[in-house]
Formats: sequence, C-alpha cells, structure tokens
Amino acid sequence: MKKRILVISPYNPFTPILSAAARTLHYRIRNLAAMADVTLLTFTGSGDHERGCAAEFGVTGRFVPSPKRRVEGRPARMGNLLRVLTGRLQAFDNIDALVSRLAQALAGILRETRFDLIHIDDVIIAPIIRHLPEGTNKLLFFHNLLTLQYRSYARAKRGVHRKIVASLERLWVHRFEANLLKEFPTIVVLTEIERRKAAAMSPSTKVVQIPLEVDLEEYRPSSEPADFRRITLSGTMSYEPNHEAALYFIREILPRVRSRHGDAQFFVVGKSPRKELLRQSNGQVVVTGEVEDIRDYLRRSGVVVAPILSGGGMRMKILEAFALSKAVVSTSLGAEGIEYTDGENILIADTPEAFAGRVCTLLDDVEECARLGKSARRLMEGRYAVPQVWSKWRQVYRELGIC
Repeated sequence: MKKRILVISPYNPFTPILSAAARTLHYRIRNLAAMADVTLLTFTGSGDHERGCAAEFGVTGRFVPSPKRRVEGRPARMGNLLRVLTGRLQAFDNIDALVSRLAQALAGILRETRFDLIHIDDVIIAPIIRHLPEGTNKLLFFHNLLTLQYRSYARAKRGVHRKIVASLERLWVHRFEANLLKEFPTIVVLTEIERRKAAAMSPSTKVVQIPLEVDLEEYRPSSEPADFRRITLSGTMSYEPNHEAALYFIREILPRVRSRHGDAQFFVVGKSPRKELLRQSNGQVVVTGEVEDIRDYLRRSGVVVAPILSGGGMRMKILEAFALSKAVVSTSLGAEGIEYTDGENILIADTPEAFAGRVCTLLDDVEECARLGKSARRLMEGRYAVPQVWSKWRQVYRELGIC
C-alpha cells in the first residue's frame, strides 16, 4: 500500500505559467506521485485547469484563494525604524496571512486523512507546523534561507539609516527562522552555504543539501539562430533582487555595452515589473511583463545575464539558460550554489566595467557563445537534470520511511 503524503506549498505547480519555485515543485510532485498517494494544499490559480492537471498526475488537489498581499507605502524614517525595532516586519504580516488561509483548509484535510509525511514547501509558510498534530512526520524545504537573504540585503544597502533598518530586519528574521528550524527533524536547502548556516542555527536538525533541477526534455536548445543583439534577464520582477539587478544593468552596464555595440537590446522578461522599471522601456530596453513561455525569449537571446547584487539560494534563471545552451554572464552572488567553472560554462564579473567587458566579449564572438553554451548544457546533463536531482530527493524520502 502506498504511503500518504501531504504537500503544503504557497506555489501552485499546476498553473499555465509557472514561477521558478512552482516549476521545481512541479518536477518533484510528478516524481513523488509515482511512488506515493499525494495530496497538495496550495493557492488557487486557474480553477478547472489546475484541477485537471493535478488529476493527470494522480494528485489530489486542494486549492484555496490567495490572501491579498499587504503592500505598505514608504514609511517615514522614524516610523520605519520604530517598526523594525519592535519586529513588526511586513514580511511577517504576509507570512501570517498565508499561513492563516492555508490553516483553515488544513484542519478539514487532517480530519479526513492521516498522512505518513507532511512536506512543507518553503519557510514562508513554515509556521503552519503549529497547526499539525503532535508526532506528525514532517519535512521542510527552503527555496531560500531567509537569514542569508536578509544578510545580503543589509550588506547591499547604502546610507546609515538604511543599513541600520536592514540590519535590524536581519536580526528579527534570524530569530524567526532559528526558532522554526528547531521544530523540524529534517530540512532540505539548495546550497552548501545554506546547509552550513542552517546546521549552525539548529544543530539538532538534519540538514540536507539538494540543488534545483530542470527538465532537459522541456528545455532543449533551439536549432534556430539566436539574435546576438539581444541580452536577456529573466525572473519575477517584483522580487527585490531581480528588480535591483535589472536597474543595475540598465544604469551601470548597458551604456558601457552600447558604447561598443550600439544596436544591443536589453530584454527584462518576467511578471510584475514595478513602475520604476517600466519607465526604463525605450528602444534599447524592453520590459515585457509576464510572458506565456520564458523559453521563447531565452532561445532568441544571444546572451543571458544575471547581474544579481543581493539575495540567496540558487537562480533557476541561470540553470534554464544553461539547459538551452545559452552563454551566461553573472555576478559571483548570482551564480552562488551552482558548481560552475568561470570561463568554461559561465563568465563571472562583479563590477560594471568587468560585466560589460564580458558581455561584449560574447557579442564579439558568436563561436565563443556557442562553446560556452554547449559546456553549460553538459553541466546540466551531469548535475542538474531532473533524474539526477530526484535521486537525492528519493534518498531523503526513503530515510523518512516513504519508499
């Protein structure tokens, strides 16, 4: 008899357009449903479509409406400082709203079915553990370790007031996350840096490192030639590190690139761009908003960039570009967690001058783009394809008595 697993996630893996977090859950659910009876509790997206997709996978889908995300105006300096001094972070308000909405449905599900394992997908809903019965076998997966993410934010801030506020936010987030970690016997993180940090925060918790994955059948290189005038950055643009990276490239790097390649175009591809970014659209900068299939834009690009200055975890945007045999230029932070070799399967640059120089190197040499892209694809085949990564997940589930 198959074991029963309840997966609780803020990311719906059955919507027509998937975020990076939803895509990696999609891969995992697909494999997990082959060996266990899976129920998924998540937020609704497109109704009948998602229910049909879940059923095709053999997954019982429970979909609840998303809470409205709280968006605050820019507070006065003293008000902002008072807010963080008392720990009233907007991030915590959003977490409380997510957990409250999911917990209402969770109670009914637990009355109907007893589960052998409850898999909680991401720390932003981890407090739902307090709504589980005692003795429940549970697992927590981190898309990002917030402690490291907020540390990165604090380091990137400029100005005394902003640094003080960011540092206080980091301390509150660290406290929140450390207390949660102690409630989970097993957690999974994406990178080795996160594994070491999480283990130090909660020595009693077993911490396993498993990277992101990409389905290489879905992400196959195109035989059509790319447009080598196109430089592309992809991602959800409401996410602060992506917004920051796009503006950094537009203001600091693109002018240097265009001084050598005047016909270069920069495409910012991803949903929910902010007004500040939308205002940058002109003949040389294209801000698309949400697109139906990110692969179409990546395949047409000559160079893919990840000029990331803050944040944490792994970047699916780089792995997807690798899978499509694209030449990628990234900051060191952007490529963190990926077992790359600079100059072999990616180019790394951490200043605007160096970044522009490496982009221009690729725009000057189509054959170098092809060589770098093919090497990146080989890296994906060896380390980050779904079968290789799923074998690591299967071992975790085996140790938890699921298979």
